[in-house]
Amino acid sequence: MKPKDKVEVFVFALFNENKKEGGASERNFGIFNGDGSKVYEVDLSCQFCSGDSDGGGNGGFGEKLSGAVRGPSVWSIAKPHADEKVLQAVLDFCCGSGGVDCREIYDNGDCFEPDKLLAHASYAMNAYYQMHGRNYWNCDFKGTGLVTFSDPTYGRCRYPQQ
Repeated sequence: MKPKDKVEVFVFALFNENKKEGGASERNFGIFNGDGSKVYEVDLSCQFCSGDSDGGGNGGFGEKLSGAVRGPSVWSIAKPHADEKVLQAVLDFCCGSGGVDCREIYDNGDCFEPDKLLAHASYAMNAYYQMHGRNYWNCDFKGTGLVTFSDPTYGRCRYPQQ
């Protein structure tokens, strides 16, 4: 192999599957942990994606922040068919003892509309997830949360990210 030779790669698993049955080796094939942090130090700058020949810019998988690259953008949202009683309890926790500033989902806040429990819970769950380090266990919320790489921001409502 020579420098600058192209290498084709097949990614078997993007994320480790911490809840998968079987031995530790069955759960740890991913290149990312459930919280989006890297398992292996692999350059995912994706120069061919961004059109940047020098690797600059933010067209790669990670985001550049003041000279350093962090993991991918990731958010926590409520599962679409989550139990409403559990979602209400999660919302009450996040906006209460969980320490989340929920003013954005109150009346006249940028994220009040749609005035739906699922939308309000998603905002609060994500804020909690972000403020506690984006660990996969901070998005479980009794099985009602899920991690997404799709920005749930809409209209004037901006979902915070770390």
